Amino acid sequence: MAERKRYDIYILIFSSIFMPCFAKDNEEPISRAPSLWSWEEECHVLRSHPMSTFGTSGSLLGIYDQQGFLNGSLGGKNRGSYTYITTINQNLWYDSSFIIYAEGGHGKGITPLTGSLFNTNAVAGEPECILVSRAFLLSPFWDKKAQLVAGKITLSDFFDTNAVANCEIRQFLAGSMVNNPIIPFPDYGIGAALNLVSEQGHYLHIGIGDANAKGTTFGLESALGGNSDFFSIYELGLIPRFRDRKGTYRFIYWRNPSVETNQVTKSSSGSNQGLALSFDQQLSDRVDLFSRYGYAEHPVANMRQFWSAGMRLMDPFENRKDDFREAGFALGNSENDSEKSQTLFETDYSAQITPDITITPLLQMIWNAQGRTDVSPVIIGGIRAVLVY
Repeated sequence: MAERKRYDIYILIFSSIFMPCFAKDNEEPISRAPSLWSWEEECHVLRSHPMSTFGTSGSLLGIYDQQGFLNGSLGGKNRGSYTYITTINQNLWYDSSFIIYAEGGHGKGITPLTGSLFNTNAVAGEPECILVSRAFLLSPFWDKKAQLVAGKITLSDFFDTNAVANCEIRQFLAGSMVNNPIIPFPDYGIGAALNLVSEQGHYLHIGIGDANAKGTTFGLESALGGNSDFFSIYELGLIPRFRDRKGTYRFIYWRNPSVETNQVTKSSSGSNQGLALSFDQQLSDRVDLFSRYGYAEHPVANMRQFWSAGMRLMDPFENRKDDFREAGFALGNSENDSEKSQTLFETDYSAQITPDITITPLLQMIWNAQGRTDVSPVIIGGIRAVLVY
């Protein structure tokens, strides 16, 4: 009986990944974000509404998700969470903007119950109070061949991005799919980043942020104090074309000071550093692939190495051009050599119900969730609803 269940799981995974590939092609190409950062194209901002005649605009986003265990000792146990995000954009000089995010929510999700290295819900965990998570200036210069962002930011908005796996609101829900957990991005805090873009669209990103930042404060005290520590990150992005198919290939180096956070284990060498890759490539008008890799000199989030890969299929059914399907794997090596690697699989279907509402049912599986190979994979079912205004 155990063998039969195991084969059923493998058949489910195989069909989720490969069956969509046999659908017919669509003539409309998949849109791609430009090399320049854009507020309206960021993950958290799906729509912008004018608020005044002085160049002020805003948006409102609400997310509700529910996840539950489908097997094992936790079978039948479920948790929900909701999150709201409001944004205000004030246009300034020469296409510059000042942008503010306020967000909050309720519910921590089921991740703490899994015992896994991986976060199964990157939406859950917002503070119940209203938090100003971002407040920053975004300004182009040098004839729009360069950009500067500075203020209260999170560097993960600008680094380690991906066309397929980048947004827990629109794409994969698992945190290990939308960001590389090997990169110890600081919490919302004081930081800055520079974007240099070539004529061909290739770019170089340079960023710095307060390594001791706490999102519940603005961060001036920790960033400008006498014992300030700064996280730095550098990303080179190459945008070649293969047979007129677009792709972006990102090469990342980061360095973090020796500080205790919930993401980084303090190292005896006085600092930590690592390398990461984030690739996405368009195969056809409807199919995109993605992959990530990360290596840290000392463990980050209890991992030394990380891999992920997967695909997205646009327009999976006839007359559903705004829908898409995704499937992906993430693999992390624990810092404890006696424990086996952990693997997470997620597949989902994003259904555009109305222009304002998106519903996404999803399935996740985790192998060796507690470092044990003698137990069945943890199976999690879930659904996410997004309301945009």
